[in-house]
Amino acid sequence: MSNWPAIFYSPHQDDEAIGFAGAIREHKEAGRPVYLVLLTNGINPGLLDILNGRVYCGWHQTYHNYQLTMEQLMWARKIEFVASAKRLGVDRTYIVEDGQGLDDGEPYYDYAGFLTRVTNIIQRFESEFSGASHKLVSGSLDAWPDGSRNPTHVACWEAAISLRNQITDFRFYRVYVYGHPLNDRNAGFILNLRSSWLDAKREALNQYKFFNPDAGRFALGYHSVPTLIDAAFEDGKEYLDFLP
Repeated sequence: MSNWPAIFYSPHQDDEAIGFAGAIREHKEAGRPVYLVLLTNGINPGLLDILNGRVYCGWHQTYHNYQLTMEQLMWARKIEFVASAKRLGVDRTYIVEDGQGLDDGEPYYDYAGFLTRVTNIIQRFESEFSGASHKLVSGSLDAWPDGSRNPTHVACWEAAISLRNQITDFRFYRVYVYGHPLNDRNAGFILNLRSSWLDAKREALNQYKFFNPDAGRFALGYHSVPTLIDAAFEDGKEYLDFLP
């Protein structure tokens, strides 16, 4: 059993459940300490439009009217993230920037600055937990079916590339691969999930589908990426890459 932690970095709330929840359980069952790090604050104008009724909700077949502020939306997303982490049994959960998270809008107007911040975060964790393994999303390799990539995810990949001479223990997981048909999903390596890993992953995914507005639970993950959540729930595999 290794005492070095496995540190998983989730760009957004729900990425950990979709992309590497099974791997988290793999490491836990192997006896590794597992730390889960949330990088961004969850700002999402599109989600706010759905919850406040400016856009029709195709899932519930209605116009919602919850009159949430963006700050309330961001904290509601963090609640889902913490609930997911609890189901996965991680040893420590971190939200960077003293619980605020990095501005998820920043990669669209200052990509270089955002990339520097992500790089610094990885370096800080490596400095505190020397010898840890670092798990991120595949970023540049992981695209929607139309070929588009999320810049926050790309920054995770590029930050690791820039640190490859300092840190060698990196692994990367794909998230948007679940937007592809089952037969078209691929990566450098495919992890077949044991039943216990898949069960835990499904419990984590369900935290993003839990809808109880009176309790402050708005199923924000499912309102955002329902096709990814459903596909990851049904697929018994996770898709990962290593440094080139």
